[in-house]
Amino acid sequence: MPATQRRITLLIHSLAGGGAERQIASLSNHLSQRGFRCTLITLDSAKSDRYPLDPDVNRVGLDVMKPSRSLFAACSKNRMRIKVLRDAIKRSQPDCAISFCDKMNILALAACQTLSVPTIISERSDPRKQHLGWIWEAARRWHYPNSTAVVAQTEPVAAYLRTIVGSNVSIEVIPTAIDIPSQGLDNRTDSLDRNTIIYIGRLSKEKGPDRLLQAWSTVASKHPSWQLRIVGDGPMDSQLKNQCNDLSIAHRVDWVGWSDNIWSHLRQSRAFVLPSHYEGFPAALVEAMHAGLPVIATDCSDSIREIIQHEQNGLIASNNRESLANAIDRLLADASLRKSLGASASASTSKYLWPSTIERWIQLVDRVIKLA
Repeated sequence: MPATQRRITLLIHSLAGGGAERQIASLSNHLSQRGFRCTLITLDSAKSDRYPLDPDVNRVGLDVMKPSRSLFAACSKNRMRIKVLRDAIKRSQPDCAISFCDKMNILALAACQTLSVPTIISERSDPRKQHLGWIWEAARRWHYPNSTAVVAQTEPVAAYLRTIVGSNVSIEVIPTAIDIPSQGLDNRTDSLDRNTIIYIGRLSKEKGPDRLLQAWSTVASKHPSWQLRIVGDGPMDSQLKNQCNDLSIAHRVDWVGWSDNIWSHLRQSRAFVLPSHYEGFPAALVEAMHAGLPVIATDCSDSIREIIQHEQNGLIASNNRESLANAIDRLLADASLRKSLGASASASTSKYLWPSTIERWIQLVDRVIKLA
């Protein structure tokens, strides 16, 4: 079947911000540009979208994301969401559905169960560390074996998912891909007037921004010409700003908030830090490396050691505050180390660009459609 006749419906909770949301928006765009007829459905309203879509992508926002006040209300709302989702999927008439993120995967599989739609689900975090609570975990083990194929971002996560879906479901490992700016990178860090180490990500517990501030408070006085820049927003925003005041480092931290121009911030920085407690496959880390920045990441995920070869194209700190602080101190003190790591980092990211990654997605979609 030619690509122009193939209909793909992509499903996620929201496009309001986050790495998984950005990734599925990019996947929709690249599939659309390759001739697929794409519909992107979210539980959230389209009014909250932060990521641009190709004009040919049909955007459907269901606006059913309102919070529940009790377990009974949550169960009732999820039954309603499955029905609304099923109706929307049916209207899109897909040859294949692709769902991103754990809870959305469960709802998508429940919705597709009676539609005979082959469904690819993709885990975007680490299910070994991101526990959903016993009801959702039970639902995951019940519904995931009904998927046609599963996409993991690393081999260890794929091996774990195999214990859930069994041997009859195909599992593919496809890591995060990045889009690079059309105007080129033109990294100008050597001519900057200000030394900036940057964090880009959601301000939430698993990302470790509070740990980063603690680490920064112990080393900032040793590097008076450096500033920490925080790009992103999230539920910890107020808490983190109060923490800065308590640690007496408010004057050494710049708060950017949400930004849709990540590359501009990377061009204005000399180093990048990822302080997460766990990750799926962090796009911001890959983007920083592609921009030629020396990077530090905590040893929080299998993906970190896949992306970074310690001491060669970046530094991996142990998953604690002290090690993170030591790595930051070392990197900021050594300009030659920053230069060598940055050069190696930029050269190591070509395999994570969309031109090669989209081919793997298309091959998987083709196989799934042929199996239907």
